[in-house]
Amino acid sequence: MSRRKLCILAMALGLVAGAAEATGIALQSHRAVYELVLKRARPGSGIGDVSGRFVMEWLDACDGYVLNQRILTRILDASGEESVHDYRSATWESQDGQRLRFSTRSEVDGELSEEVSGLGELRADGGGVATFVKPEAAKLVLPAGTLFPTEHTLLLLRAAREGKTTIDTTIFDGSGENGLYRAFAVIGDTKVNGAPRVEAELVAGQPVWRFGLAYFQHDDTAGTPEFEVAFRMYGNGISSELELDYQDFSLSGRLARIESIPKPGC
Repeated sequence: MSRRKLCILAMALGLVAGAAEATGIALQSHRAVYELVLKRARPGSGIGDVSGRFVMEWLDACDGYVLNQRILTRILDASGEESVHDYRSATWESQDGQRLRFSTRSEVDGELSEEVSGLGELRADGGGVATFVKPEAAKLVLPAGTLFPTEHTLLLLRAAREGKTTIDTTIFDGSGENGLYRAFAVIGDTKVNGAPRVEAELVAGQPVWRFGLAYFQHDDTAGTPEFEVAFRMYGNGISSELELDYQDFSLSGRLARIESIPKPGC
């Protein structure tokens, strides 16, 4: 699994929250642990097995929103050779959704494979620029209407509450110069959670929707998604029951543990 796919996994789950006061959506600062297992490998993919863990921590930090993530996976190829992929990401997004500081580090079998860091800034019209410091100095133009991950999650929840069934957006996730995507979402029916689940204490009485998203490279003219993801997301931004479909294999993600994080005094 490539570093970019690991980063897309973290971004696409919709596991970040946003400005509750500004949107009327009360979102939960929390730390969640997801167990990842191979659901299906397509013939000829070269994948024998995939297992791992995804740890996500989101925090309202008063001046912005902090998202820390780590994805550790063990990949067994068809010949039985194993590799360990360790991806870490830290981002800070301003409350108004106009600035994104991002830093990622990826290792394979304990060896550094790539580092990315920089700053994304949007103008009033939604366009802007991402300026990279690592792996080398570079700039990426962000077209008008671009959203950063927190704002994208808020948009999904607003659309769901308004009864919309589809939404098409442009998102920049900070994963690198290829981190600009078109994200097309399909939103399923709402219902009120009542099942006894790992997350029950934090989502009691919350509405929940089933989301399916297809992610395309922004300049892709073939109309083929790089990958697709489905998940349940509650009204306070907590997600569970993940399904991740890449072109050659798919993964399931089970929410194994979750806890709230107290908001710091501001």
